[in-house]
Amino acid sequence: MLLEVKDIHASYGKFEILKGVTLNVDEGEIVCMIGPNGAGKSTVFRTIFGFLKPLKGEVIFKGESIGNMPTHEIIKKGVSYIFQRDSVFPNMTVMENMKMGAYIRDDKEQIQKDIEVLCKMFPIIKERKNEMAKNLSGGQRQMLEMARGLLLHPDLFLLDEPTAGLAPKVQKLTFKKIKEINENGITIMIVEQNARLALKHSDRAYVLENGKTIMEGSGVEILNNPRVIQAYLGGKK
Repeated sequence: MLLEVKDIHASYGKFEILKGVTLNVDEGEIVCMIGPNGAGKSTVFRTIFGFLKPLKGEVIFKGESIGNMPTHEIIKKGVSYIFQRDSVFPNMTVMENMKMGAYIRDDKEQIQKDIEVLCKMFPIIKERKNEMAKNLSGGQRQMLEMARGLLLHPDLFLLDEPTAGLAPKVQKLTFKKIKEINENGITIMIVEQNARLALKHSDRAYVLENGKTIMEGSGVEILNNPRVIQAYLGGKK
């Protein structure tokens, strides 16, 4: 088991958002969280990543409790987080953005080799390397963000709403890249509003409501669950 989240509670000030979330992620899996807006999905990620400290419960990564670690230490342990909102540096070039992904590394020669590998996985980076990031489309920026996050050699890749605002065709391409990343040995956890697409590409899934885990199962099981179909899939399989 790579990640264990045990009955975590977390809040923003006086507002308790997580009221008992429990989940686990095994090495090599793609695991998604679905649920309505306000269910606490992104807050789970923020707690795993150290932006929020759990009021109760425990976050265990690779057998070590990380719930009270600062974010920079969690990154060094092997966690990368791609935020829900566009987080490229708009007034920097694509390649400058890429190099920012290696800010905690000092092995310059290996960084360059890694960038060359990632340019093959994400050709748009090489094609647009000297252009300002603000000129990229939404889908292209998403590719840049994922590639940049991979420069940290994560064991666990947290992707928060990776298809938000993207056209259906680009959403499918994004998940194709997510599968490719996973096939290269990286465990992935996804928060996603497009429940159908996420469940089709996930090994396992969790459903959150009101800050609690209410359902878990394989991606196929959750996809075919009548309650999920009614609540998140428009009543249709």
